[in-house]
Amino acid sequence: RRGKDLAARGGGDTTAQTLLSDHYDMLMTFYRLRHIPIDQALYACMRENLNFKVFQQVNDAAEQTIGILSRMGLGPDPVSCKDWLWQLGTRAETHEHHTKWATLV
Repeated sequence: RRGKDLAARGGGDTTAQTLLSDHYDMLMTFYRLRHIPIDQALYACMRENLNFKVFQQVNDAAEQTIGILSRMGLGPDPVSCKDWLWQLGTRAETHEHHTKWATLV
């Protein structure tokens, strides 16, 4: 979504826009839903025509994976991508962001 919005307005770095894809949209939707109360997440899913049950299953799997990695000593949220994903397509974007995205997709 964000890449498409930037392209439509003619703004943003074209290199960054090529990185923004459905994967990006899905990850950002997941992080957005994950950080709001469950009743609001349910309403957001209905409003955006998303399957809430699938979101819950993905969230449960992510929580289990994060718990396992944390117990292995890799920190409280060892696989968080949210911070650098928000920077894609902005002036804060660096070559490191491109590298991380390439690894992720």
